Amino acid sequence: MQQIVKLWTNDQSPVPSVEVEADHLYEAAALGLKHFQAIGHQLLPDATVNVESVKFGVQPRRVREVIDWLRNSEEGKAFVDSRRLHSLLD
Repeated sequence: MQQIVKLWTNDQSPVPSVEVEADHLYEAAALGLKHFQAIGHQLLPDATVNVESVKFGVQPRRVREVIDWLRNSEEGKAFVDSRRLHSLLD
């Protein structure tokens, strides 16, 4: 499912959005965070990442929630390995 991911910093300045293909919210958010990290944006734990899809609308999550999902859930750990997202956990 096509989803649009935006990262909002604490000062509410948006960064460019990125379109990703993912099965669900946390996967899309993680792929978006990887993109934002790769282009040099700092991923502050309290920053908000918005994931938008036609089916579910806008779903905001804190960066720390996405990182916790990647670190602590079996599904998240498997996603880290399959998509090589280890840099998000450093």
